[in-house]
Amino acid sequence: MHWSAGIRRTQAIPSRGVSAQLIASEITRAIEGNPELCDRAGGEVSPPPFCLEAKDLRGGYEVTTPERVWVAFDWLSHHWSAKDLLISFERSVTDAASEAASCFNYRAQAYGAMLGTAQSALVPAAEIISLLSWPIAFAP
Repeated sequence: MHWSAGIRRTQAIPSRGVSAQLIASEITRAIEGNPELCDRAGGEVSPPPFCLEAKDLRGGYEVTTPERVWVAFDWLSHHWSAKDLLISFERSVTDAASEAASCFNYRAQAYGAMLGTAQSALVPAAEIISLLSWPIAFAP
């Protein structure tokens, strides 16, 4: 599972920040059906992870981009521990969130060039909050 946070913005201010939807889309693209994320044990190969649910966390339609998105994955393993799986998931999420920021910055700069203006500031890479850093997550 993944919870993604972005910046709420309107169509009128497209370069204000990355939407949670773009971040979640890149994460889904990186994980969905990726054979590199299959576990192997005893001659068996687990199926790759698949997205079970993806939705924004708004109460209804709004004219702004969602600032929070929920994405849930089904990820089977044969011998990986929960910690091993979360390490792999965190690596995929970190890489995908960085790709989302790069994509947004490239597009914002291109749009600014079309308008003859500069993007005010580049969007930094996302901060990832990991369950692995929580002391209770994997306590004996």
